[in-house]
Amino acid sequence: GLQKLTALYGDGDAIVLTAGEAGYTGPYYNDVWTTADGANWTRASAKAGFSARSGNLLLNAGGALFTFGGYGLPMKHDAYCLPAGAAGGAGGAWKKLPKAPWKGRFDYDMELVNGSIVLLGGGVIPGRVEGEMDATAAADRMRFAAALWKAGKAPRIIVTGGGGGREWSEAHAMRAWLTDLGVDADAVTLEPLARNTRQHPARVRPLLENPEAPFLLVTSALHMPRSVARFRAAGLQPTAAPADRELLLYGDLRDALPDTRALDRSTRALKERLGMLHLRVFSGWMER
Repeated sequence: GLQKLTALYGDGDAIVLTAGEAGYTGPYYNDVWTTADGANWTRASAKAGFSARSGNLLLNAGGALFTFGGYGLPMKHDAYCLPAGAAGGAGGAWKKLPKAPWKGRFDYDMELVNGSIVLLGGGVIPGRVEGEMDATAAADRMRFAAALWKAGKAPRIIVTGGGGGREWSEAHAMRAWLTDLGVDADAVTLEPLARNTRQHPARVRPLLENPEAPFLLVTSALHMPRSVARFRAAGLQPTAAPADRELLLYGDLRDALPDTRALDRSTRALKERLGMLHLRVFSGWMER
């Protein structure tokens, strides 16, 4: 009969299929198959270390494979892990994990997230002594990062900014601002060395739990395209969460009159364009 395709996820250069059922009345399977091209399949294990089931979730996290839940007799709410580098999913290599607190289920979704919000500097200027700071026009990015944290989008905020000194950097000032907004101090991780957009990715990478997993990147909307390009060029996976959106307030003839705010916006827009040009010319981003 036809085996139900439960899940396909990359494991290095391989695609892995596991478990399934032949039809509504079974039988159920607990075999493991792998392929590198989708056409030529190898049975890695006739019986893996978990019981036969259908509708389970298969997830690749940092090279390790996890299978959760599924439909069987009875409904499953267990979890098994195949450690990274284990040979072919052989039965004994799958390790049973403690049962999950949620009820048994099948055909559900789960998303692998990095668990971090990365907040770029630029919203605050640190003073000469600890506690001194001055908000900039881009301070809205700190409010937005705090709102994302309070909404449970990620349990941790990485603040990156190296202006000022080591003891009271821009990152320290951002943390103080975030705690004033209600973010727990121990939920904020400091990166106090990066001094510009080019330096942020390399400084942030060691602080990410999984550099290959997506994370929320918070900065001003005008600054977001260049920031995303920089992080992607460094092999990271930012998900844009733009703040500080700028609006045209007039929409009439006053827009044609000289205005210092318009000059400021033009200056910042030109800076972003030049930054993207630098990235493309000197970093080889277009070939990545």
